[in-house]
Amino acid sequence: MKCLLNCILANRAGVRMQNFSSLLKHPRLLARKAVGRLRRRLTRVPEGPVVILINGKVRYEFQRHAFLADEDLRAMFTQSYDLILCECFKNTLSSGDIVLDVGANVGYVSAVAASYVGTTGAVHGFEPLSMCFDRLQVLGALNPHFHFVFNNVAIGDQEGILPISYDPKGESRNATLVPGKPQGVTVNVPVKRLDDYIRDHVSSPERVKLIKIDVEGFEFLVLKGLERFLAGSKYRPLIVCEIKPWEVKKLGFTISDFEQYMKSFGYRSYDMVEQSKRIELSQLNDMEVLLFRAS
Repeated sequence: MKCLLNCILANRAGVRMQNFSSLLKHPRLLARKAVGRLRRRLTRVPEGPVVILINGKVRYEFQRHAFLADEDLRAMFTQSYDLILCECFKNTLSSGDIVLDVGANVGYVSAVAASYVGTTGAVHGFEPLSMCFDRLQVLGALNPHFHFVFNNVAIGDQEGILPISYDPKGESRNATLVPGKPQGVTVNVPVKRLDDYIRDHVSSPERVKLIKIDVEGFEFLVLKGLERFLAGSKYRPLIVCEIKPWEVKKLGFTISDFEQYMKSFGYRSYDMVEQSKRIELSQLNDMEVLLFRAS
């Protein structure tokens, strides 16, 4: 057990402490994370494009890019990337479900989701950075029998144009719409509301099982852009959302505003591993990924 803990704690990305105590109660997942970390250390990602099967079903092409961190590439190549989220998909999604992937990046998470919803389901992804969107297009082309719908847009609380900042030689995962955070390159990108998108492009909204949101601090405005759907519908999809409390303040809100907004639609926040464990947003001191579920 000590070896397993050391392997996990050595992870560059770390294990968020909110999840750590829960992982101790789930030794199988704890062991998978440790084994995944070891595999990353021992694996060398090929220089050229290599196609592998995600969960034996979805073809995914790996290729080195300046905007992708080697650690992320190794994690994806060994299929040990974000195991807690992937485990949530496995336990939640079924054939025919629809998943909305807000902040799709290079499509690994979309590919995992597709492997569970199957050819009768659909994955709608949203990614504003053109170099990442190109990778999403490759994913769709490699899997013509799966229903991927990728959109080269950002998601927010109002339609328009906003500047997004990122480091072209750093991690594209850190690209952000949060104002006041220049990272080397800033470009203007189109922004859509998610409730408008669902209205116009999802013919069976009752099949939307899960919405994953990872947009580096802009998450609350993404959720604000879902308001008309939540207010006008009885459907309450699961929402997996990264939260950085300090970034919420930069958007002009408090973490209490965030929590009250979600509660107004019946949502409560839970630990991603121990999904019966309630997490109060007001108690967060660090970045966390939480599961929002309507009661």
